[in-house]
Amino acid sequence: MHDQDETSFLADVAGVLFDVDGVLRNGIHPVPGAAAVLTGLDRAGVDYCLLTNNSTHSRASLLAELASIGFEVREDRLFTAATATAVWVAQENSGRQCLILVAPDALAEFRRAGVTLAPPDAVDRAEVVVIGGAGPHFRYDRLNAAFRALLAGAELVAVHRNTSWMTESGLSLDSGPFIAALEQATGATAALVGKPAAPFFDEAIGHLGISTDRLLMVGDDLRADIMPARELGMKTALVRTGKPIPDDPPIDARSITVDSVAALDWSALARTPGKYA
Repeated sequence: MHDQDETSFLADVAGVLFDVDGVLRNGIHPVPGAAAVLTGLDRAGVDYCLLTNNSTHSRASLLAELASIGFEVREDRLFTAATATAVWVAQENSGRQCLILVAPDALAEFRRAGVTLAPPDAVDRAEVVVIGGAGPHFRYDRLNAAFRALLAGAELVAVHRNTSWMTESGLSLDSGPFIAALEQATGATAALVGKPAAPFFDEAIGHLGISTDRLLMVGDDLRADIMPARELGMKTALVRTGKPIPDDPPIDARSITVDSVAALDWSALARTPGKYA
């Protein structure tokens, strides 16, 4: 870890945004000490949110899965790219038939938001194509249907553009390369909803109601977590428990690199008189 004094680094931080995969957990395995970090923040009355590009789970099932490995997170503190994308597609493409390439569980978010799904026998004529996290649902026939729909003029929407993610079995290929391939093959340009898109960060920031210069973003992805948070004025902590990190990550008065989320001295967080226990 960089030798910057952690006490001074966290002294003016009043709220925290955490990525989930690679920061709090890897697959079904919690990062050692991560659950205790959230419990400590709860006890101290420090506000935080989980901001994740996860699109393999519905919001409800992700909360349940996190609870099963020791993370008791309030529903209003969890912001997922799948939910944000479902709401965005429903608002911006009301009534248009959509081909949604997300894990079956996350598809529930799109149904709940009122998104119109393309009939199974006409997915290649969808008017909107939505690409979520990669997985077994990324079959050739589905990708080919997306390709044909885009050639016919469908809009392309990306839940995120992550190239990889850390699972219990190791680093795994994500949907970013598939999105790039579809763009190259069709000339389409994907609209991005999840990280690193600023509006997704703005949702969590607005919920916390804390100025960005007093927020800390903890992530394992330089492009999706750290750089956009820096651009929004937040402090950042890049962790080594997830994706491989570059040899020269940003390290300065507002950015730090640590071995894990549990390596930070969370007791040094700012305290607001009358608010915290």
